[in-house]
Formats: sequence, C-alpha cells, structure tokens
Amino acid sequence: MGRAVKPQTHFISPRRYEMDSISILSKLTQRDFDICVDIYEHRFLTTTQIYQLHFPSYSRARVRLHQLHQIGVLNRFRPPKRPGSWPWHYVLDKAGAEIVSDIRDVEADKLYFRRNRPPNLVKSPRLQHMRDTNEFFCRLIHISRQNGIELVDWLGERASMEACHGVVRPDGLGIFRFGETQTNFFLELDRGTESGSCLRDKIVDYEEVAISVHLPKLLLVCFSSTRRERSARPALRSTRLTVATSFLHWHLDRPLGPIWLPVNESHRRSLFELDSGLNRTNLRT
Repeated sequence: MGRAVKPQTHFISPRRYEMDSISILSKLTQRDFDICVDIYEHRFLTTTQIYQLHFPSYSRARVRLHQLHQIGVLNRFRPPKRPGSWPWHYVLDKAGAEIVSDIRDVEADKLYFRRNRPPNLVKSPRLQHMRDTNEFFCRLIHISRQNGIELVDWLGERASMEACHGVVRPDGLGIFRFGETQTNFFLELDRGTESGSCLRDKIVDYEEVAISVHLPKLLLVCFSSTRRERSARPALRSTRLTVATSFLHWHLDRPLGPIWLPVNESHRRSLFELDSGLNRTNLRT
C-alpha cells in the first residue's frame, strides 16, 4: 500500500532576465497594463479568470501570462489541491507593482504588495472565498460579453468597502449595461458561517447604505448550497432593498439564466429581470 503524500504548494522562481524598467515597458501592451490593474484590484486572478477578462482564447492567455512572469511583471503560485491541481494564481511582481503605482499615482508600498506575496496568500483562510468571488464576476463578464452586455465597472472588496464608507464590506460591486438600462448590485458570497441574526444585522447595514442615490439597491446573496440558501432566506427580508439569492454552482453554469430568487417571491429570475423599480437606471435620464 502506497504511503500518503502531503500535497505540495508550487512556487516557481524562473531565471529573471537582466532588464531595466524601460526595456520591460517596451514589451508591454495596453492589455498587459489592464491585467496588472485588475490583479491589484482583486489581489490575484487565475489563468482562467484572466482569459475570461482579457483574451479570445485560453491558450493565448496562458502564453502571455507566462511571458509576463518571465520578465518579472507577474508572480504566480499554485495552492495545494488533492486530487488534481488548481490553475496558476497570478499576483503582481515587483515590476507589475511599479506599473500599477505609476498608473494609479500611489506609492508602491501601498499596493498591498507584501501581503499579496504567494506564501502569504496560500496560507490565507480566505483564499477560497476570494477565488470564488473573482470567479463569480469573471464568469459573468465573460458570458455577458458574448451576449452584448457591457461591464461598466467591477469593484473588488476593498474598493466596494471604500464606496460604502466602511458601513458594509461587500465582496464586490457590479455595474452592467444592457441596451438602455444599467443594473447595479452588491454581491455577498455566503460561506455558511454566519447565524441568522448576523445576516439580519448585515441587511440593516445594507439598508443604511441604500439611502445613497449613488449605491445599488440590489443585493445578490450567493450560497454554497441550496440547503443553506433555504435556511438563510427568512433573515434576508428588506423594505429598502431588492435581495435575491442563488447557488454558486448555478451561477457558474448559467450566469444569465433564471437562477435568482427574490426573497419576497417564489419564482426565479435572471439578473437583468430583477426588480426594475429599484435596481435599474434609465440611461437617457
């Protein structure tokens, strides 16, 4: 009988070419700059997620990301998984942090660079949660683009919390445009660890935030199981918000399908069919 082998975390330290900053910049495209900014905003992105956001094919994404890794723009890691393996998780390397520092006009040491190094991320108890959140948005953006739906903006956890002045800490804030309507929503990706009273308190905080005309009136709560969804729904009722629930795997399979169930209704709707009186803004006004 074979002995059990502890899964390994793979860190790659490839040979770095002797290149100065100008030489690196001369090899980059606007898409490369966009990738760096996205990784900064969302702490890390996997190969698949970056493909969904920026490339026409997975193979082209994989080749280009490998090149950016080789020249020191991106670093990468693979968390342990048994059986199988995760795709590469990409973070900013030193050159990438300097690029974002220039683009955003902030000091490089304020880019969470040290905290986002692979050894720190791979040990984070929130790694799976962050990966699922990024997957939620990347999958939605990828399928929406194929259906003529435009992403106006996607704010990650840090930027969403700043927009809410720290009153709530959403996992993300999405702004989508379809035809002449715009759909704005907060995302809460439920991990099944909060009691009904905690969920109720969170809804009260979201209701406070909803007073602002600049913030969404739609809250999507995505659960890890249908059982958890059923048990949590009674705590999510709101008079100021449209709150709709779903199951993460349904979303990844059919992000534009009728998978969202408003807490005051019995039939599921698609994201763009949710209460138009609260969560849509007519772009002609």
